[in-house]
Amino acid sequence: MKKKSILLFISLMFLTLNACSESGLPALDFEHKVDKSNPLKIHFSTVVPESEEYGDLTLEWDMGDGTILKEDQVAHTYKDQGDYKVKLSLKSSKEFMRASETVKNIKVTVNFRNIDFTFEQDNMSSPRVEFIATGEADGGLLDFSWNFEGHSDQFDNGRKVIRTYPSRSKVTVVLTATVIDTGVTSTITKIIDLNPIIESVSFTYGPYLTPNVIQFKITTIPKIENAIYVFDYGDGTGNSYDSDKDTPRHHYEDNASGLYNVTLTAKMNPEDEGVSFNKNVQIGDIDVDVSFVTESNPANLLEIAFSTISSPDIEGTIYEWNIDGTGYVKDREAFTYAFAEYGPHTVSLKADIPKNKLDSYDNRTIYIAPPSIDKFDFIITPTNHPLEFKVEAKGKLTGPGTIEFLWSYKDTQVATGRTALIKFNEYGTENITLNIRVDDILLTNPISHEVIKPSPSFTAAYDYDTIREVNPLDVYFEATSTITPADNTTFKHEVEYEWDYGFGNTAKGQKVNHTFKYTGSYQVTMTARIVGTSIEKKVTRHVNVDENILVKIICMGKEGYDINNITYECSAESSPLLKNPQFKWIVKDSDNKTVIKESPDKSFEVTFDKLDLYHLELVVSDLVFEDGKSTIYQGLAALTVPGLYSRSWVVKCSATWGGDRSIHSYIDNLWEVHGEDVRINRDNVIISVDIAKTAYYSASHGYHSPAANKYWIQLKNQGDKRNPWKNGVNTDVIITYKINGFPPISKKHNVYFAGGKVHDCP
Repeated sequence: MKKKSILLFISLMFLTLNACSESGLPALDFEHKVDKSNPLKIHFSTVVPESEEYGDLTLEWDMGDGTILKEDQVAHTYKDQGDYKVKLSLKSSKEFMRASETVKNIKVTVNFRNIDFTFEQDNMSSPRVEFIATGEADGGLLDFSWNFEGHSDQFDNGRKVIRTYPSRSKVTVVLTATVIDTGVTSTITKIIDLNPIIESVSFTYGPYLTPNVIQFKITTIPKIENAIYVFDYGDGTGNSYDSDKDTPRHHYEDNASGLYNVTLTAKMNPEDEGVSFNKNVQIGDIDVDVSFVTESNPANLLEIAFSTISSPDIEGTIYEWNIDGTGYVKDREAFTYAFAEYGPHTVSLKADIPKNKLDSYDNRTIYIAPPSIDKFDFIITPTNHPLEFKVEAKGKLTGPGTIEFLWSYKDTQVATGRTALIKFNEYGTENITLNIRVDDILLTNPISHEVIKPSPSFTAAYDYDTIREVNPLDVYFEATSTITPADNTTFKHEVEYEWDYGFGNTAKGQKVNHTFKYTGSYQVTMTARIVGTSIEKKVTRHVNVDENILVKIICMGKEGYDINNITYECSAESSPLLKNPQFKWIVKDSDNKTVIKESPDKSFEVTFDKLDLYHLELVVSDLVFEDGKSTIYQGLAALTVPGLYSRSWVVKCSATWGGDRSIHSYIDNLWEVHGEDVRINRDNVIISVDIAKTAYYSASHGYHSPAANKYWIQLKNQGDKRNPWKNGVNTDVIITYKINGFPPISKKHNVYFAGGKVHDCP
């Protein structure tokens, strides 16, 4: 108690000093908005308080760039983007009113989007390079300027510019995008390599004069001048071949026949890793790749021209053809054949390579498609669902044959038929592809069209309530959701709902009931999903199943107790849902000192010997609770009576006061702590005083309003002359104490009113 009194004294000192401090104006908040037409223009606004006590008020805006403005609502255009510290000052005409200031950091920026550039070049030794700028910005059109560092013609302007460099190398290019109206810039710098990238390299080969001298022909994609070629011929020798030749020769050992694994690496610089190509080269018996190509006659689709392709092209090769098993047509590199009907036909090409022991073949089936009246294509029509589209093929055959329409996306067939419904499972952009098959043979060119599926706005939520009239552990759940299409159209949709109550308990449905096994707080997750799509929303909430439904504490003061040793009777009232509850009580005072520790009874009595707020903790064990037990807390107030200090005197009254004498007294309520008397200063303690009636005296309590727990009491003599008030008088005073929120406690206290000097009535 002594420590609390010291803290109270310090608090009163602080309040007194604060009351004497200088008055100040309130700090104003302000808002800012970016102008729609100019992102460098910012609108500021605030609300000025209206009160006579503040006097005449003035505003001052410091915009952070040296500009000062004085209005409630202002607009300021900054010269450049950046971070600005804006200060709003409020001043009064009254000198004693302290001005207020509000400071905010304002970020002024122009939103540049996709500022970049690309370049294209030819692959000559002195490349000609075309640069193309991209991007846009808020607040106006862009002007593009270029800085080609190290180039003889260094500067240029425009979205597209062309430069010719003296050689291929790494160069630095700086692109600056400037908003024409505001002058704000955004710069991007790139170091680009004008050395072309070799995508692939390959070679063909053949004998040169003798079978053991092989000539290679190199092909690069793209075709590049001055590339460096490095060969590993597979026979233990290597050769670096210069860029001005792409037909090197290599002499293998005489009479060396067999397969040699040859690796070719093409690079732009000797230190580059390069791109490699690997192939087996046959010495002696030459490995020749033989195939054929076809071309139809537009005037007669049944007339097909055949020609051969050989790699390498070996002089003296004899080609033989077999069409639909009719026998070989010999020594023909190219010819035209007239078929009798549309549909599939088998064609075999055999190549007899000079000096080779084995022949080369190309055997396959070709399909001659009948002519069509219309060019095959298809149209896409949206349905009332944003992820579902109707497709319809256009075009027909005039000749014989059975036609099939095959629909697919993401390389997966999803439907067949001239018309079909295609339903996607996610939003975005996708290609629908139509393949046409005639007599089980696919036409060569599939048809593709892009479809855009705009993603809607999807929200979900749920609410819950307990079903107490059935079972306190039953909870009712109801989910809701809204879908707003991105293109503001209406469409039919279905939403499915899944629930996860934890501990492996799940359910489905928009409205569900769930019975929890135990009381407590559960993390319940509801997932709402648009049927047939991957779009879903998860909502997780903490659902409280109130444990006080199952157990509650009842505490009552015991009648006839001693005020200085207050006794309470406490008990636990449990629900029938608890099968075999076990109880453990712990009682502590406000200093966390234990009064009762681990009482196992369902009810108990506890006696308190000091004024305090006590804490009761009841631990209940039962299988109904999730972890087997639950803890309930409750506060309890117990009071003891403070000491009373009284002083009185006798007053001689006139006829106006009844012609008698009265004793006036006052009582101080004191609290004894560690042998020291301190006054009760608890805001939540209310004290009242009543005067008991005796056989000789009628006591009243017309005292003044109590201040600092001091009470004035007046005792009047009702005319009994046997007591002239010369001697002291004993009487009982009933003092009632109450802590807010708890039942009152009263005690009878004897007070002695001493006789003494008679004072005149005022």
